[in-house]
Parts: sequence; structure tokens; C-alpha cells
Amino acid sequence: MRELQCSVTLLDKIFIFIIGCFIIFIPVYFIINKTYSDSEFLWITTPNEEFVYSMDKPQNIEVKGHIGTTQIEIKDKKFRFINSECPNKQCIKSGWISFPMIPVVCLPNGVSAVIKKNKTKKSLEIDGVAM
Repeated sequence: MRELQCSVTLLDKIFIFIIGCFIIFIPVYFIINKTYSDSEFLWITTPNEEFVYSMDKPQNIEVKGHIGTTQIEIKDKKFRFINSECPNKQCIKSGWISFPMIPVVCLPNGVSAVIKKNKTKKSLEIDGVAM
């Protein structure tokens, strides 16, 4: 029976080293890029107004809706609804949100909040509502 011989050349070692660097440094790049990326902003929409808040500093926000006041907390670059006048409290049950473009909506009160990467209106807009 014949035995297979396997020899690793210098070119193979260089190729393996380059692939290893990509496997290690690409995730590190994305983690650093996320950490030091541009500021994000919390866009809060009410029946009458739209507000924009920086996600960089902790704060509690109160806004008026159709049936009462909604309280939203910003902390550690994430937000949550902490109180609302709605009957089922689904907005509060959503918990902390830290990713952009994931909206939290309190339908009875007409208040919504979403994180966006920029402070201008050119971001993705809601184009309709189904009832």
C-alpha cells in the first residue's frame, strides 16, 4: 500500500497566514467600527410633532399622544418605553432597543420611536399604515 506524502511549501504557509489574518481582523474591524461610528439619534413621532434626541447622553423624555403622556428612557445608547397610557402596554413590553431601524410603536397613543443613523429626514420613512 502506498503512503500519501503531504508537504507544506512556503507559499502554503503565507496563504494560511493571510486567511488567518482575515478571519481574525474582519470581526475586530466591525466591532471597532460599530463602537466609534457616527452618533445615532432617537426619532420620536407623536400625533402632532416629531422630536430628535441624541443617543449619546442618558435622558428621560415625556411626549403627549392621543390619550396621554408616554415616557421614554435613553441610556447606554439604547431606549425603551417606561410608561404609557395605553391599555395593553405592548410598547413597554418591547424592552430595550439598541439597533437602528427597529421601531417601537404605541398605537393607542400614536407615539413611535426609532433609532436612525442621522439627524436629517432623508432616512427611511414609513409610507403607510394598515388598520
